[in-house]
Amino acid sequence: MTKSEKNNAEQLVAIANEKVTIRSEQYLAEEIYPRYSSNAVVPGSSDVGDVSWIAPTAQCMMTTCALGTPLHSWQMVAQGNSTIAQKGLLQVSKILTLTAIKALENKEIIENAKEELLETLNGTHYECPIPADVQPSKVN
Repeated sequence: MTKSEKNNAEQLVAIANEKVTIRSEQYLAEEIYPRYSSNAVVPGSSDVGDVSWIAPTAQCMMTTCALGTPLHSWQMVAQGNSTIAQKGLLQVSKILTLTAIKALENKEIIENAKEELLETLNGTHYECPIPADVQPSKVN
């Protein structure tokens, strides 16, 4: 394991340990956690990774399941149609919609986001890990 990989693993464990302590009678998160620093390892992944190298992106997380539910599990799927999931989805939809409206109404927000992205990238350029000659197979 390289020094960088070890540091990332240690950050991941620290984040996981500090973020959620579940009391036996607690089923939903009641706290708002601080934003991760730009160099912290965020536990989890998103399909927006490639886009975030090219355009400013934002992420919003909301409670949609009981605390401690394993990701990618039948327990998570079973909660997908619950009122908790529906309310969380609706709330996030409102937040994303209002954020987009605000950004469209105030071009300074977009310009500041572009500047922050360039500053964060610090001259690093995106390289797609998929070779240019690789194409998806055609379905007949």
